[in-house]
This record gives sequence, C-alpha cells and structure tokens, in this order.
Amino acid sequence: MFLLSSCIKDNNSRKNNPEEQQDETAELSAFTRELLNILEQDPYLWILVDKQRALGEDYEPDDLVKLTNGSYRVSRNDLSLRAAAAAALDEMALAAREDGLTLTASSTYRSYSYQENLYARHVREMGQEAADRESARPGHSQHQLGLVVDFGSITDAFAVTPEGIWLAANASRFGWSLSYRRLRRYNRLPLGMLALPLCRKRTRRVYRHLLQRNTAACAGIYSRI
Repeated sequence: MFLLSSCIKDNNSRKNNPEEQQDETAELSAFTRELLNILEQDPYLWILVDKQRALGEDYEPDDLVKLTNGSYRVSRNDLSLRAAAAAALDEMALAAREDGLTLTASSTYRSYSYQENLYARHVREMGQEAADRESARPGHSQHQLGLVVDFGSITDAFAVTPEGIWLAANASRFGWSLSYRRLRRYNRLPLGMLALPLCRKRTRRVYRHLLQRNTAACAGIYSRI
C-alpha cells in the first residue's frame, strides 16, 4: 500500500510540474533514439535464437575478442566474445572482485561447426531425445551469437556457489540476463542496459525488480540453448 500510494503521489506531482514533464519527455525521446539506433545497426545484438529459430551456418561475428585471464579467469585459451560483451564481462568481473569473488568463464562463442560436432557427440553418447534436452542443434545455439557466457563448472552445482549466487543477484546491473537458470548461462543484452536506467528513474524503483526478472523476455531471449 505504501509503494502504491507513493507512486500515485509522485505521478500527481509530476502533472503539476511542467518542467519535470518536459524533462521526462526529453529523456524518453533520447531513449527511443538509442533503442532505434541499436535495432538499425546490428540485428544480431537482439535476434532471437532458440529451438525454433536458427542462425545460418556461415554466421560468425566480426568483432570477436579473445578472452584472457585478468579480472576473471578463463577455463580454456580459446574463448572469445563480441567486443561489447567482452567489455561488459570485464566490468562485471571487476565488481565481483570487489566483493572478493573471481568469476570463471568456461564456455563462450561457439561456431556452427563446433556446435555441430558437440551435438553429434551428445547424440552418440545419450541418444537423440536426451541430446535435444541437454544441447542445441547446430545453428540453434545462442553461443553462436558471441554474446553468451557459461560460468564455473557448467553444472547444477554452480548455482549454489558464492559466484553463482552473486551472479544471480548482480548480473542484470551489467546488462546480462540469466537465460538458463539451472546452469547459470548469461546473455549480454544491450536492450536491457538501455531500458533499466530509464525504468529506475521513471518509476522510482518500484518496478526495478520486474525489469530485472524479465530483461530476457524484453530482448526476445526466452529459453536455454
């Protein structure tokens, strides 16, 4: 009741304050321009990839950055992400370091051919039905976008580690969305990063938790890969 009445009071006060209304209109216009700019520049930053929608076998991001040990650890020396995602990972890892934790990136960009071989191995080892539950067919993996990181052990156990708990609480602050809750797989979502600050300011933080919980849906990423 307190939150609701506070929101109503704030909304009424804004109606009586033309300057504040103008500021909010200007900010909304600026946000809309930034959003349209993203949509026009690179559709692969927000394209939906899942079991029904696939990438072509020739798609490979042209701005992949090799990941190295630094603010975070890498489990292998062949990991890479798109430039924006790599920068966001570094920023998030630095924040985790300040809280005494070191994140470990275990799986990132995968080419179509890599996923093809991985999926075929799963089919051989566990059969078609189980492979479709545990893996993605080639072209249907979000990893091919270069915007995805699997952290830690990539097992159920990671969810309850200090790093897994920290990511669940903080990743959205850096533009990451949990797309596969059980294994702590995170997607870099530029649309979510634009929307979050605007939502905070316009709603006095009331709906902040809703946006954080639904960032993946806002960007069109709904299921694990």
